[in-house]
Amino acid sequence: MLDMRSLRSRTVWLFLILSAETGEPLRGESNKSSESERIARLIESLGDGRFSQREAASRELVAVGERALPALRAAAEHKNLEVRKRSQQVIRSIMLASARSKSTEMKFVLIDAGEFRMGSPRNESYRREDELQHTVRLTRPFLLGAYEVTQGEYERVCKSNPSWFTPKGEGKAKIGKLETSRFPVENVSWFDAIEFCNRLSQLDGYPPYYRMTDIEREKNSIKSAVVAMVGGNGYRLPTEAEWEYACRGHTATRFHFGYSNTGREANLKPGPATGYGSPPTWETL
Repeated sequence: MLDMRSLRSRTVWLFLILSAETGEPLRGESNKSSESERIARLIESLGDGRFSQREAASRELVAVGERALPALRAAAEHKNLEVRKRSQQVIRSIMLASARSKSTEMKFVLIDAGEFRMGSPRNESYRREDELQHTVRLTRPFLLGAYEVTQGEYERVCKSNPSWFTPKGEGKAKIGKLETSRFPVENVSWFDAIEFCNRLSQLDGYPPYYRMTDIEREKNSIKSAVVAMVGGNGYRLPTEAEWEYACRGHTATRFHFGYSNTGREANLKPGPATGYGSPPTWETL
């Protein structure tokens, strides 16, 4: 359980991940033993000696969809190599079919399981003491938002737009007549992000990943709350490791685009990368 003070920054953008906990299907749950038995038979057929039977079993499992995911993940330990290989292929096909929010049309991309080196080399400039390099292994694929949550998506879900860079925000003088619904939402607290995840989960028919109690609001924002991670299969924020793994895209440089940030790679001022934002920061919590 987390009890944290407000975290807010104009530079922190919101990314989502669609969670799928071990042993739970992504959407709904069937208690029919007949379906479980059918799924088990189909998984065994993935290793059939006849190619046509293997292909037919794959198609039927994809048609079953998310209810087959727990058994397919368990097949990763199957003694038959063909079953293990085809199970992973079917999982990918099922997850790709869920790669869009039903209520907002928000797009997700499938990130394959794998491992990478997290942290910074000892000789890297601006390195912090807590950035010790270590190997992180992500054991399953996951769906991550293809881009930052936009102002339009946030407003559609939460019925408000707290962004600074908007025609009605504090930064309206810098916006002029620009239409900002496709700009990334910013100026949100960590709790606002949690609430967005829960509301989007409910809109799309998923059980919320978080439980929030003792909520204190200030205007349209949540300034404090007690947050418990219930788990399950709703939308959630990515972990630091998941985000870095996805953003790096198998690169090992300081930035995913190279070793230096000159401002040419993005509309940003040149400077060192930092994960601590504006006060209050993680260091003060």
